[in-house]
Amino acid sequence: MAHNRSSFQRGSVVTRKRDDGADYYLLRYRVRDPRAKSGWKEKTEVLASPTKKKALEEANRRMREINKTNRSSPRPSVTFESFAKGLWRSFVANRNYKPSTIGGYQSLIDKYVLPHLGKKIINQIRPEHITNFLEDVHATGVSNKYLLNLYTLVRLMFEVAVEYDLIEVNPVRRKLHRPSWERKEKPALTAEEIRRVLERIPERYRTLFITVALTGLRAGELLALRWQNVFADARLITITHSLWKGQLVLPKTKSSLRSIRIPALLARMLEEHRGASRWTAPGDFVFCREDGAPLNPDYLRKDVLYIAIASAGIERVSGAHGFHLFRHSAASIVHAQTRDLKMAQELLGHSRIDTTADVYTHVSEAVSEEATEALARAIIPDTVVLIVEPYHNKVN
Repeated sequence: MAHNRSSFQRGSVVTRKRDDGADYYLLRYRVRDPRAKSGWKEKTEVLASPTKKKALEEANRRMREINKTNRSSPRPSVTFESFAKGLWRSFVANRNYKPSTIGGYQSLIDKYVLPHLGKKIINQIRPEHITNFLEDVHATGVSNKYLLNLYTLVRLMFEVAVEYDLIEVNPVRRKLHRPSWERKEKPALTAEEIRRVLERIPERYRTLFITVALTGLRAGELLALRWQNVFADARLITITHSLWKGQLVLPKTKSSLRSIRIPALLARMLEEHRGASRWTAPGDFVFCREDGAPLNPDYLRKDVLYIAIASAGIERVSGAHGFHLFRHSAASIVHAQTRDLKMAQELLGHSRIDTTADVYTHVSEAVSEEATEALARAIIPDTVVLIVEPYHNKVN
């Protein structure tokens, strides 16, 4: 018998032997049962047909009747909130989602979905309810990209509800509800602007920010670096983890697991940084608090980076001038210096080159040394000296 949870079934016919050796035939199928946990009850009945061919014909007639009854049977009355806290969580738990993805889903559900749809009976939610929901959220001032993320999540939730036979059809319709959004080129700084920002970073944080400026690491990848990932003699760092809410997790994608060749300048800075640190064991964080705990990215962004950007006389765009600004800028500078888009893709650890092309650029086992050397030449030329004082972990 088919194992999908659709109200349409073909059933299955199985052959059994009587005591006298003669064949007889059983039809197996499901009927709706609101009392059952899954909403379905397995049924078996004996077919009166003398041959397999006749049994299959009889089964087809019976399944037309059964499917008609199943479609007309009342579905269990389950609120969207009950579904979200029950079967949906079970679905998510059985997927290989990253903690950050699960956390992002739950944040959207708690903030927007449940307040609008939570009390409604799930099989009574119609397309017009979804329209009103998305319009109400849009009226709060969220961006179209944010609204698109919400639409994608809600559509997936209702798809899961269909699979569990809580609803017949998905009320979220692409033509009616999908917000329009075009991927935009991200802002980027010139090499001279990055240099001005770095000059205004407090000295105890400067090696950290030079590292991200010359490698284009994501904030989580940067703060997850441990000394076992740094090979100064070989001028190499490896990206094996990301930091999410203080916990080490796997990076964003398989392509994010990568090795990056670093310029001699940065290798020397990291060696000096290690020599001044209290935390130098292989498993210790490269950039950490005085007690060895990982740094707080929100503090670094708001109380260090934003202040340096303002001091450098650069207008900051909300949501666009955080740590990712260095990624966007690194890709653009590498592309401008080398004209090699593939090199920029490998530096950033993108799984798709069109992501690099569409978003990050403005005009192998290890990322080419040429990429980070190009960044170093552009951002910190020989004529510029950035003084970096010893780093004693006296940071937040």
